[in-house]
This record gives sequence, structure tokens and C-alpha cells, in this order.
Amino acid sequence: MTNPSYEEWSRLLAETFFPKVNEPRPVYFAVDDDILDELIEAEADGLGARSLVRAVRPRLNTWDPSSLFEPLADEAYGWAGSRPRSAVPPFLAGLAVTVLAASRMDEGDGIAATNYYARLREVLEVSDLRGSAFRDTVPDVFRILRQWIDGLPRHQRGTSTVPEVAYPEHVGFPLSQVQFRESDRRKLTSFFRQLRLKATDSANAAMLIAPARDWAGRAGLSPGAKRLLRAPGNESAAIALLASELSRWDESERDERGRRVGQIRLTLQVLSQPQWGMLATRPDGFPPTADFEFDGQHQRLGSSIDGFYDPVSFSGTDDPLLAKLLTGGVSLRCSNGTLRFSSGAVIPLGPDLTVGALASRRRIEPGERHSVLIRPDTEAKVMRLFEGHAREGWTPRPAMSPPGWLLISDVFIDLPPTEVVDEAL
Repeated sequence: MTNPSYEEWSRLLAETFFPKVNEPRPVYFAVDDDILDELIEAEADGLGARSLVRAVRPRLNTWDPSSLFEPLADEAYGWAGSRPRSAVPPFLAGLAVTVLAASRMDEGDGIAATNYYARLREVLEVSDLRGSAFRDTVPDVFRILRQWIDGLPRHQRGTSTVPEVAYPEHVGFPLSQVQFRESDRRKLTSFFRQLRLKATDSANAAMLIAPARDWAGRAGLSPGAKRLLRAPGNESAAIALLASELSRWDESERDERGRRVGQIRLTLQVLSQPQWGMLATRPDGFPPTADFEFDGQHQRLGSSIDGFYDPVSFSGTDDPLLAKLLTGGVSLRCSNGTLRFSSGAVIPLGPDLTVGALASRRRIEPGERHSVLIRPDTEAKVMRLFEGHAREGWTPRPAMSPPGWLLISDVFIDLPPTEVVDEAL
């Protein structure tokens, strides 16, 4: 769909940002250039935004700067007061261009980030735009959007994040929707994986603020997302966001384009000699055979079972790819996406039926037998933890360990520790 109509754009935007979820999770109208390109499967950057603007401009008074948005407001008022009315607000496409302008306020080009109206003129391709034309109409359209979302039974489309009082005044309405963009939400999946979290951990989202602030500085988040997570006074909003995103996380990582990121798992087969290797998942859309690149090297992977690439065996404990996996993590890339291994100071391994060997896991599960690969700098902490909580019988296996690491086998923890465990573990 390269050139949706105004009505088709409103439907696409509703399906994307306000899907039927039937739960009270916050929803954002987080329109930006990337997501618009995705919605129409654009072949070049920026085509989505241009398509949206082409659909919206004929619905506005572009010839009269003083009443530019009056048709949009009239459409919203008419829809809000009609019964019966369409299930999707017809004004979403028109409102989306005001949010698109807000999403561009972190860009350069010599325009101050605080000059929202300059961005809006740029988006709409108009030479004159009076602040009063926006102030007198657009805030009311945002309020109607909030009333629609929050007025639906059983939180059918979530809970609106449109503020009752905007800050900065008036332009704070579109700005509120792009503090945390869709690409930022997708990056959160990497943060959740790094901390080995599960959806059930969302009840403790307040404990994630400190690590999230630290992570935000190196995660390539948008400036608005960094401010939301790190600025004093934003704690409650940040906690609500983290709790909402984590509660519905399916434990898969996604890249900025929303594609699943395949996971690489470290494997260990214990026969006459230990055999280290790796097992990679094959997400939907990944080819059955592909050449993946990392650090200028290539690794061909084939798939003979749905959902996985065939296991790869390393030449020994000093194999360069194994060393790379353990020292800094590895991302294998092909044209369809990325396979990633995230290393840590402690790597649990448990039985895996897919490969018939031990395979790395995100964390130790109580009541199951594991092996654990640890870095020497964490050895003392890990030993104390095992001495206090693991059954007797766990055994260090230095002969089976890669250089710079120590493998401990037969680790069995019945119950999770009740005390706070060191973050490194």
C-alpha cells in the first residue's frame, strides 16, 4: 500500500498504535518517520511521511494560515458528537502530522529543537503557520482522542497517555506522544534480555529505574526517551512505562524495525571430550540457509528443523568464535536480520532437547540441575551463593572450561535466594 487514502491512513494508525488489547496498559500515538515507512512498506526512507502528508493536506485550510486546522477540529467534533459513529476516529491521519513534527524536534538542520511550529511548517509544506491556528484547535482534538480511548469498555484499546494539561502549553500534547518512540520500545527488549527478566517481573518495575538509566546512555535511545528515563520528576511515568512494556513482553528481542532478533545459545556436549558449540534460533522471515557476517568473517548456517539453525561445533575451547562470544558478545548479520549472543559474567546452561546437550539460558531456574560458566572475577561471589543456596555436589571443571572462564557442573538450587543478589550475578 504505497499511497493510502486519508481514511486508510487513519485505519492503519489505529491498528498500529491503538490495537484492541483489553487491558489498562498505556498507549502512545508515537508517530515518526520510521514507523510511517514501515506501515506502507516504503522502498526508500521518508516515503511514508510524504504519503501521509499528501493525504492530509487537502483536508486542511492550507490557503489560510489563521484557520489551517479548523477542518480537522470540525471533523473531530462531528465524530465525537455523532451516534452511531465509526469505530476508528477519522481524524487520526490529520492528528498524526502534528505528532510527526514533534518527533523531528531532536534533529538538527539549524532549527532549534524548541521551535515546534518550524517543524510543523516543514512537515505540512506551508510557508506560514500561526501559533493561534494550532492553539485554538489541535489541543481539543487530542482531548477527543483521549476521551475515545479512555471511554471504551474494559480498556479495549488501552489507557491514553494524552495529558489533561500539556507542558509546554499547547504543543505539549503532540510532544507527550513521542517522548518514547516505537524504536525506543523495541530497544527495551534488549534491556529486558540483558537483565534476564520475565513478564512476571513487571510488578517490581520500580527496581529497574537505576539500571534503565545506566543503560539509556549507551542504548542509542532518542533524546526524548533518555529524558523520560533519566530526568528527575519523571520516575512515576518511567516506572509505568517499564511495567507496561515488560508485562506484555514475549521474551523475544526486536531490532529498530520491529524484526525479531534471533538468539544464539552456547552449547556444551559432554561425551569423552567436552564439545562446545552454538545453537541459533531462526525467527520468522529468516531464510533456511544464509551467510552471516561478523567482524569481517562469515558463517554459513542452514536449517533442517523449524525455528532453529543447525548446531555449529567449535574446534576446541580456544576457537576464535567461542572466544568472541564470551568476551563481548556477537551479532551475526544477514540481509534478513540479526542473530545475537549477549555475554555476561555468569552464563547458566541447562539440558536442551533440541540439541541434545547443555545450552545457555537466561537465568537459573529453581528446582532444575544446571552447569554454570563464570568469569574468574565473579568466582568468589558465585561460590558464596552456591554454598548458601545450592545442594552439595556442585563441582568446578577447569579442564572443560574455555580460557579465562570456569565451568561449574551439577548446580541444583531448590529455592531462589530471599536476599538481594549482587547485580553481577
